[in-house]
Amino acid sequence: MSLPPDSVASGGIPRAESNTSDALMSSSTRAPTEGDSLVPPLDLRRMSNNNDYGSVDDTGKIKSQLQSRSLTSVNPDSETARRAASGKQKLILMVALFLKGGLLGAYGPFIALWLHLKRWGAAEVGVLSACDILFSLLLVPLYGLFLDKYKCHNIGLSVTMWTAGVLKLCYLLVQTSFWGILFLTALTAPLLKGANSVLDGQVLYAFKDKADFCPLRYFGSLGFGILALITGLIVSGGAHGMSSFGIADEEEDLGAAGAAAARNARYQNVDYVFYVFATVCFFSGLYWWVAHRYVAGIRKDGPAEGREEFSQFTAKVKKAFGILNQQEGFVR
Repeated sequence: MSLPPDSVASGGIPRAESNTSDALMSSSTRAPTEGDSLVPPLDLRRMSNNNDYGSVDDTGKIKSQLQSRSLTSVNPDSETARRAASGKQKLILMVALFLKGGLLGAYGPFIALWLHLKRWGAAEVGVLSACDILFSLLLVPLYGLFLDKYKCHNIGLSVTMWTAGVLKLCYLLVQTSFWGILFLTALTAPLLKGANSVLDGQVLYAFKDKADFCPLRYFGSLGFGILALITGLIVSGGAHGMSSFGIADEEEDLGAAGAAAARNARYQNVDYVFYVFATVCFFSGLYWWVAHRYVAGIRKDGPAEGREEFSQFTAKVKKAFGILNQQEGFVR
């Protein structure tokens, strides 16, 4: 059967439909201009492979794609506002990570020095380090489960910071009692490590693109270095401490007693380590308690929803253990 003359040029497609399809195809393949949407063009060539030209399904697809293009067109003003808001939120998170690194820098490099100057030996320092690790392994998971159950990550983080600051100040009250220091270490180590993990989790899940979290980690290292330098200057007496490099040669001429006296005089401000640490703890807790409200991606606190999520989590864990037990029994 021969085709009508007006359909030969269009390859079997009626000329009216062919002209419409060609127009739409040409509009979909032309170079984009400034006012065009950023949505990819319609793929009408792929749709025209069907034999049912002009069907209801194809028409519906064309209409839905045209509507999506009109709804998703970019508004320059709204895009600029969105980027400005995102920049402010990143700045808030940068400061939070800076303070977290500063906490570690104000305490970690100096606790061994403080113990040494308080006449505690290497054996006691080793026991305290083991206690730090052991109680962190035991209590940090429980700390995380508690915050997950009641969904109080933000207020829980702030309260943890304040509590850690108070407990660290108590070191000065029990500095002559090894058991007192050991007890405080068992309490504060899980708090610090748990707060560190919670803050990283809150900041990570604040970003839609998780890769944005990696550059911000730099500010944690920056905070560690800056607060460690400031604390070192305070402990060593400022400029005098900075100018006393190579003091070991002078101590050899003083003898053992003179060297010990000179060392104690140089580090007479060593207790300030805990004052600096507690100050950073109190400020960090207050900062996060206020600032997290201005970050859209931060999950808000709410006990009801938290308990539901915790129940779902425990159900999944029980189900996983049930499967493992069944497999173990089958193997036996």
